[in-house]
Amino acid sequence: MIPHDKFIDKIKQYIDEKKLFSFGDHVIIGLSGGADSVCLLLVLKRLQQIYNLSITAIHVHHGIRGESAEHDLKFSRQLCEKEEIEFVEKRCDVPALAAKHHLTEEEAGRRVRYETFEYEAKKRGASVIAVAHHMDDQAETVLMNLLRGSGIRGCSGIPCKRSLSDKGDIVVVRPLLGMRREEIEAWLIESGQEWCIDETNLTDDYLRSRIRNRLLPLLSSEYNAQAAEHIACAAGDFSEAEEYLRDQAQALISSWNCVLHKQMMLPVKELKLQKPILQRYLIQEAISHTGGVKDITRTHIESVIGLLSKRTGSMVNLPQRRKARIQYEFLIIEKESFFQSFPAVRKLLLQKCIGKVRGGQKDLTSAHLQSVSELFDRQVGKQIDLPGGVAAKRTYDGIEIIRQTQSRAETGKAAPESDAAGKLELRFVENGDILQAEEIPQKSYTKWIDYDIIKCGLCVRTRQSGDYLVIDDQGRRQKLKAWFINEKIPKEERDRMLLVADGSHIVWIPGYRMSRAYKVTEKTKNIVEIKITEEEKDGRNDQRDDFGRES
Repeated sequence: MIPHDKFIDKIKQYIDEKKLFSFGDHVIIGLSGGADSVCLLLVLKRLQQIYNLSITAIHVHHGIRGESAEHDLKFSRQLCEKEEIEFVEKRCDVPALAAKHHLTEEEAGRRVRYETFEYEAKKRGASVIAVAHHMDDQAETVLMNLLRGSGIRGCSGIPCKRSLSDKGDIVVVRPLLGMRREEIEAWLIESGQEWCIDETNLTDDYLRSRIRNRLLPLLSSEYNAQAAEHIACAAGDFSEAEEYLRDQAQALISSWNCVLHKQMMLPVKELKLQKPILQRYLIQEAISHTGGVKDITRTHIESVIGLLSKRTGSMVNLPQRRKARIQYEFLIIEKESFFQSFPAVRKLLLQKCIGKVRGGQKDLTSAHLQSVSELFDRQVGKQIDLPGGVAAKRTYDGIEIIRQTQSRAETGKAAPESDAAGKLELRFVENGDILQAEEIPQKSYTKWIDYDIIKCGLCVRTRQSGDYLVIDDQGRRQKLKAWFINEKIPKEERDRMLLVADGSHIVWIPGYRMSRAYKVTEKTKNIVEIKITEEEKDGRNDQRDDFGRES
């Protein structure tokens, strides 16, 4: 057992070695009431003056354990009152969230906790979130990842410090990662401090629980008493190797100039020259640029590597609507656009946009639209001729509609007469828990809508007879003509205004308002972002529309 003062000194040494805190930090502590988080709270309280810390404790009630959860909440609140630490509680129905987002309760609970920590940190201007993972947690994580078939990244275990967002303005730190569970509990007993026991940790319902209650004790008792320490030490070595390989991959990708919007273009010839392990990291890094590596397994990585020996056009589907494909000398990894995900909506938008460029939709058939739609899956440079002197061409960004009768320089001199000329972009938004309404775009030309409300399919058009809006949450309708009059929109402008419509229901009048029927709420499952950028009428407009571009 480590004496009282030595215990805190050991944690302080770890904090200083890993540079977990800066002088004057405001720290958010995740406080469950369990031994680990209680220890973390008390230790940081005792180190508060040394680092000049401001401390806020956050307790998340998951809505799972009934009276036990209420007891933990009460205990945590009273502990903070005793230690004179700011206390915040957050209640959430984790089982409901898990069902809604198709997650395990464990995954949903973790998401809720970190979203809450981040929100409270931003609210208070805090830059550090401290959580109570320790050495046994590290060993459990490494073993669990090994059993799941993880590579070096999984064997790296839990980092002692990581950025919570791409901005790096908030970091998550783990000051107890160098301590054993038995050391923590012994120190609390010596200090005369009680803690709460989560009975779910005593069951074997989860893989982690079985590793904690069965496998790790077996390894320690039957094979090596220092098994947890050795596993944690190996995790540190793996972490260093992981960091080195990731740095090498990032340097190569940077030197190859691979990034194009939200596509990654890796040169096949250069990829083949790399060691197999570096190939995997290069592909993993490329995938991460298109939306992270969650749900990406070694099998996915190996499937992509297999493409390197395939001919152009070969493709592998990846999680989160992504794909990898071979296009001549490049391996392209990209996220599937809204247009690729929803062919019916894609055709409607193509029809309208092609009509805008050619000045009408006469002689434009379903077969033409299907041919243009299929261009999304073709290589860059492919072109299809359409009636009315226009062509559709596959570009790196998507599809470009151009006039064939003139050069691009010449087409730039003939701008459309309509004020509705411009670029329309759509994308799916990954729907996590939206804690604050201000996260929803409020810009005049960017809106989020509830996709599942759409009945007929979205189209972009000017006004028609019978058009209406829903003007309040009670579902009251107003004719579009009446709305124009009330808003004092000049009659000569009404026929030129660009509208996003679902049949006769006007979803959005860009620059003005949305229908209340399509607003995003806490019940929304699928979100679509619509963005319209109006082209400047300066004589440089090249009379083209782009599709499939990520915003």
